[in-house]
Amino acid sequence: MPYQKIDIHSHYLTPGYTRFCQEQFGGLAGDVAEPNWQVENTLALMKLENIDYSVLSVSMPHISYNQDARATTKLATEINAFGCQLHQEHLNQLGYFATVPLPFVNESIAIIKNALFYQQALGVVLPTSAQGIYLGDPHFDAVMQLLDDTSAIVLIHPNDPPKTPYHVDEKFPHPIYDFFAETTRTFLNLVQNRIFIRYPNIKFIIPHGGAALSVLAPRTLGAKMLNHRLQTDEVDVTAAMKHVYFDIAGRVLPSLLPALLQIVKPDQLLYASDYPYTPKPVVLGLNSALAHTHWLTDTQRQQLYFQNALKLFDLV
Repeated sequence: MPYQKIDIHSHYLTPGYTRFCQEQFGGLAGDVAEPNWQVENTLALMKLENIDYSVLSVSMPHISYNQDARATTKLATEINAFGCQLHQEHLNQLGYFATVPLPFVNESIAIIKNALFYQQALGVVLPTSAQGIYLGDPHFDAVMQLLDDTSAIVLIHPNDPPKTPYHVDEKFPHPIYDFFAETTRTFLNLVQNRIFIRYPNIKFIIPHGGAALSVLAPRTLGAKMLNHRLQTDEVDVTAAMKHVYFDIAGRVLPSLLPALLQIVKPDQLLYASDYPYTPKPVVLGLNSALAHTHWLTDTQRQQLYFQNALKLFDLV
């Protein structure tokens, strides 16, 4: 049966962001060429795959590589204005998550307020780290407080790690391995710093099926045996996973989705295409796998595809 869908993890590129990627990285994103994106292609995919609404965001590399507050803020402003324009031109089909100029705290607060209050952003997208500072770091407490005060939706997106071991995995494009490692590392960093407890109103979305969390979670309580100073709420990844959302961008079958469903409920799952970084033929194949997997009932499939996002964005 054709399921309605809301895609909460789809990407767009702007002229300013494209120039940034060319100048800083030679047009690469995690060792992979940046796609040639046009809004018409997103709309065509949406029509083909019965996607009623797509929430766009800018992927990686994160704009923090500018290492300059003014330049980073200027680029975030351009990206968000472009996203707002796309939304206004396609009110019933496209929304966006605002890009934030981390690690610059004051500038990020100003951008978030403008995006949420005046530019109709549905939430924000935050990188796993910015200039080597991970999201759970106290450096970002003021940003987290604002996001909590506004009950913001926050999509976390993997960024390249600050440092990678030399001659270990240089032949693997970063999305294959480093994205999983960084998402997992960042979630542990958020748990360690009690972000989910201290800022309970933030609605976090963890990408790519939670990366390696479903496998790692049962191990983390064992950290207290090795470090007796640790408190349970600093290491209980399983408990934290029960209070966030997970998008299913990428290849979550045959292994990742079943493992994730052993810890979280189906109403925590959100559909995500990751287009155009995930090419159209792959998106179609992944959708077909989801439509036919025995790990989801028809009711749970409709939750994942549509109903969960409808509730998250308060559209019901």
